[in-house]
Amino acid sequence: MINTPSSPIGNEEPVSLLSFIADVGPVLLASLSFSMLLFLAWYFVVERRNQLKKRESWLLNNENLIHQYKNLQYLLENFGQEISSCANCKNDQMQLCNYQKEELLVVRCGSCKRNYTFTKQYNELIPLILKQLEGVIKLLNTVVVHRDNSLGEFLMDQLALDPKKITSDVRPLELIHFKTYLEEQNTPIMEIFINEWQVVPSKTTRLLAS
Repeated sequence: MINTPSSPIGNEEPVSLLSFIADVGPVLLASLSFSMLLFLAWYFVVERRNQLKKRESWLLNNENLIHQYKNLQYLLENFGQEISSCANCKNDQMQLCNYQKEELLVVRCGSCKRNYTFTKQYNELIPLILKQLEGVIKLLNTVVVHRDNSLGEFLMDQLALDPKKITSDVRPLELIHFKTYLEEQNTPIMEIFINEWQVVPSKTTRLLAS
């Protein structure tokens, strides 16, 4: 009797698997590519169109908030020309920190984070600045919520905001910056400390602090 060699059983499954992949692989790849194209078409055509509609709808009802933001920037630029740099570190870059409606404005040094509180009696621009803040905060909250879609991208461009600074936990007031134009001087003024805020009540002085 002649024994004919048989194929090892262990080799049959790999060969069959490779043959299956070779047969259906191109079909699977084409199917996945087609599904991906459908998804991209849906996003860029349907989803993007919906985002644009929402953006236009928001702007129709809230475009005045953009004007308030630009008015606030104008007021802060003028206010910065009347106050000096930080008394602690001489930095001239400030940001808004807090406020009390119609009463006071808290400004923070962008470098050492020292706070300065200005009452409405300090300067005639303070009440005008405070009047703009609620609308501007609403606007900046909208930017934060919609930072990843068409509305947020449009607003960041309109307001000249750095997208890297727009995160889910950022406080809207932290996004409002302005520059001071006077060098810090050594003339002493009266200081009142409230909750680590330095209040500058004098209307005549041009200093933040001594």
